[in-house]
Amino acid sequence: MGVKVPSVRRTDSLYAQIGGKANIGAIVDRFYEKMVADPDIRPLLAKANLAALKQQQALFLTNALSGPADPRNRVTPQLMRTCCSSRNTPSALPPISHWFSAR
Repeated sequence: MGVKVPSVRRTDSLYAQIGGKANIGAIVDRFYEKMVADPDIRPLLAKANLAALKQQQALFLTNALSGPADPRNRVTPQLMRTCCSSRNTPSALPPISHWFSAR
């Protein structure tokens, strides 16, 4: 699964800079592959609707990275500030490298 590297202009949104919808989809797919492969997290996702989770994650990232508006996306700027605030990040989680390193 390759991610196509787009040509970037300084005025492009982050969404456009990473390649838009296609690359958001690839990133989300890879993220959930890693999540399901992790023995600590797999049980938490056992009964989850992964297709719905992926769709919501893609909508969230699209909004967070200034992608195109989507009527299904109910993420508000206030919710983004609340969810993405560093003070709301649990300190008990391992560093991000834990989740994305090869095992």
